[in-house]
Amino acid sequence: AAAARLESHHRLPCFLTPAAAPAPLPGLTRIEQQQVWQTDRPPAGPRRQPDGVRAWPLPPALTPLWVDLMLDGFAIPPAMRPPLAAAWEQARSRLAPGERLDLYLAEINGNPAGTGALFMDAHGVAGLYGGAVLPAYRRSGLGSMLVEHRLTAAFCNGARLALTQTASDSGIGRIWERLGAASTDHLVQVWYPT
Repeated sequence: AAAARLESHHRLPCFLTPAAAPAPLPGLTRIEQQQVWQTDRPPAGPRRQPDGVRAWPLPPALTPLWVDLMLDGFAIPPAMRPPLAAAWEQARSRLAPGERLDLYLAEINGNPAGTGALFMDAHGVAGLYGGAVLPAYRRSGLGSMLVEHRLTAAFCNGARLALTQTASDSGIGRIWERLGAASTDHLVQVWYPT
């Protein structure tokens, strides 16, 4: 439900449907099918961060920097970048009462290297989105650190449940599984305007 709320109502220019559903509107192309993961507890304990790595929530003024880095990390094609960038840059202004969105920047030795978003609704459900690591910094432990950092922040801020959705071939699912999360029976399709 949190994923659907975040990505509906024009907060992000994409649509989610159950795995077998047809396109919700004409003019949409299915980008991928994703698995939903969830956990009701924070990571077991702090893990040693890789040397020279740090992550923190950015002030709103630095959102454009975050957006560019996230789009680069996901290798978003040029034609899809403007609507996605605009949606993420305006996301905080579209939050409902009681909702919160923190955009995390991760760096290695002072170089911007990865992103992650933490969305929290008014009912204690947290969604982790926008987790992207630039190709040069992959396999450094940065992706795991970003997931753990955001999960810890979510539960410290009152989350009772955290979830994410990810393509089945991404490493994010393996990270969540290692942290004790469960893959749900929910498969969603992600559709973007063509």
